[in-house]
Amino acid sequence: GRQSQRHAKNASTSACRAAIFCRPHK
Repeated sequence: GRQSQRHAKNASTSACRAAIFCRPHK
């Protein structure tokens, strides 16, 4: 449902944030 999609998007954003945090762009 909508909640499931929202959770997926949140997880994707979290992963992207973690990647940026782990390897910050110079």
